[in-house]
Amino acid sequence: MSLTKDSRPKDSRPLDKKVLPKKATNRFIDLDDDEDEQVHFDLKQLAGLTHKVQLQCIGEEIYAKIANQANAGMITGMLLEINIPELVEIVNTPERFNTFVKDANEILLCAV
Repeated sequence: MSLTKDSRPKDSRPLDKKVLPKKATNRFIDLDDDEDEQVHFDLKQLAGLTHKVQLQCIGEEIYAKIANQANAGMITGMLLEINIPELVEIVNTPERFNTFVKDANEILLCAV
């Protein structure tokens, strides 16, 4: 049995895809012209967003940076527990970010 547009329940609505403003990457981050694009978050720009959207923006960037790791989702979740100003500093500083990711991996290995 196939569903048609008219057979949808009356209370079902299309998903709201307006979580972020259009072209959010241009508004909330600066991209270097290098091949290896380094994302820099600006606290002043993030301040105009809700806490949930701030976490979403930062979480997406964290996950993109570590997506090749086995525990990328768990590590992203662990880092998102840090308060926003400190988290922005960590994400904007590659050395600190790598240290936190390494430490999170070690914690996860010890927990298993």
